[in-house]
This record gives sequence, C-alpha cells and structure tokens, in this order.
Amino acid sequence: MHAIGLLLRDLADQGYRKAVHATPVFCGVRDSMRAAGIRNKALPLTGTSGDLALLRSECTEPTVVYVNLPHNPTGEVLRPGYLDVLATLAERPDVHVVYDAVYDSFDFGPDRCPTPVDLAVSEPGLTIVNSVSKNYGRPGDRIGWIVAAEENIRRLVPRLEWEAVSINGRAQLDAVAAISRGNTELVEAVRAGRAAYLTHSRGLAAAGPLPLGGTQLWLDLGARDIERFADFALERHHRSSPPRRTTPPRAAGPDPLPHGHPGAADEARPDGDPSGPGGLEDVRRKGNGRPWRQPLTASAVRSGTGAASSREWRPWSGCSRPRPMRSRGRPTP
Repeated sequence: MHAIGLLLRDLADQGYRKAVHATPVFCGVRDSMRAAGIRNKALPLTGTSGDLALLRSECTEPTVVYVNLPHNPTGEVLRPGYLDVLATLAERPDVHVVYDAVYDSFDFGPDRCPTPVDLAVSEPGLTIVNSVSKNYGRPGDRIGWIVAAEENIRRLVPRLEWEAVSINGRAQLDAVAAISRGNTELVEAVRAGRAAYLTHSRGLAAAGPLPLGGTQLWLDLGARDIERFADFALERHHRSSPPRRTTPPRAAGPDPLPHGHPGAADEARPDGDPSGPGGLEDVRRKGNGRPWRQPLTASAVRSGTGAASSREWRPWSGCSRPRPMRSRGRPTP
C-alpha cells in the first residue's frame, strides 16, 4: 500500500486529479487516491479488449488507470488480449497505468499471461507495484517494490527517502532471501486448497465456481447483517470474520458477496467449517436466504478444543505460520 500511495502522490504532483478503476476495489486503494487529492471513479470493467473504448472515453484529462490482476477479491486474471489495452493506454501522455500485481503468482488459468514487466520498464506510462505480503506469504514484513521506467524511478526515489526516513534493514534482507528461495511451496498450497474446495463443496447449493486467480473466493452465503454473521461464523464454525467493509459498493452489476479462504488440504479442514461439508448450507440457513450487501473476509482459525483459537491460520493461502489475531477489533486473549 505504501508503494501505491507513493506513486499516487507523485502522480498528483504531476497534475493527475482523476483515477478510474474496476469495481469492486479495495478500500485502501480508493482511500489512497482520495488522500493524494485524486478523485476516483469506479467503472464496470471486464478485463477484456472491450474495456479500451470505455477507458478512452473516461480519460478526458490526466487520468490514473488502476489495474489489479489477479483481482482482489474476484480472482479475475490478466488475459493476453488485455496487454494491448494496457500498452495503448500507457502510450498516452495524459494517462498513467498503475498495475497492482500483488497476487500475480496465483494465476491458475489455462492461458497464463505474465505480468507486463517489460512494458513497465520501457514505457513511462505504466508502473507495476508488488510486495512479499501476498505472493510470498509474508504480510508482516511490509516490504514491496516498484517496477518502472528509469525516469520514473529517478523521480520516486527522493520522495521515498523523504517519506520513509529509516527502512527496516532486517526485513529487507529477509524479503530478499524469501524471493531468492521462491514461492513454489506457497503456490502449490493454494492449488491444493482449490482442489480441496472442489472436493468439499461438491453438490452444495451455496458453493460457487472457482475464479481463475487469487487466493479468495466469493460465495453468496445469504447473510445480511455483517455483525451477526461475524458472531455466528466465529462461535459456530471457529472462523474469524472481520466485521467491516473492505471494498466499497459496486458501480454496477450484482451486489458484492462474502469471500473467504476455504482451506489448503483435506486433512486440514476442521469439522463444521463453513466452506466444508454442510457448513455452507448451515451459514446460508442462518442468513434465511437474504442477500448480504457487504463483502466479508473470512480467515480459517485452527482450534483443537471446539473454541476459537487465539492464533490465525490461513491454510488456503499456505500461510501456516501462526500469527496473533484480532477478533472484532479487540485482541484475542
């Protein structure tokens, strides 16, 4: 998020006052745009070549085009035909494409398209942001990076040094070591989680199709009251559900749905997990089939006693290292 904010503040200094993005979008991105003095507009983008006409019509002034692929939380992935859209926009002197690639290791589509690093290095109108948080399962390190043309890097470095007086050198070295080791184990854990979900959700009415990318899944669980749903999921299924909005309402199309991390392996799934056998139907019955109009991040919590654990566990994303968890805004005892 610091990389996105850094880039947006730099673009605002260059005269950019408008940003467009797909819907839904992570609230932190939207808020960073507004904090930089850039007004945001959500568009019903499809991730196909048909987006070009809509984006052209919106770029009537210096405009930031924010692209997040694989998308959080829908799992849409970069398709080969979309590279032409990005390249065409990046060529315009009044458009800057910010490409958020924090999930780019998790593209499981049949025609995987690599993140356009070459385009970012050669074209000043496109910049890529990435981090170890999602792609390497290390959110606590708070280390990320920017890939951009040399002229953009020269402009960003002084701003970074001014905004961040001292960087955690140990965290940087740890991040370099993690990147050098690679993330094959993590990616395969997510792949196993996808297979486990397909196995456990077979025949359940509440189950939805798997997206091509990302580490999350949106399901219509029929919950309307976010607070009651969070309490129910935690008490009945030992699943932590942060009771807050993580994405703003959609600009168009169906209402956003709850999303979660179903789990990485068959043997790792506790009985009664909402995304396990019977769990989805149980949660749907709790919601009485009414639509729930706010997305929900649900993180699996390991518990061997039938009570909520004080440690967070995200088997779907492969992050099996225990981390302190906050439940409903208060530290868990």
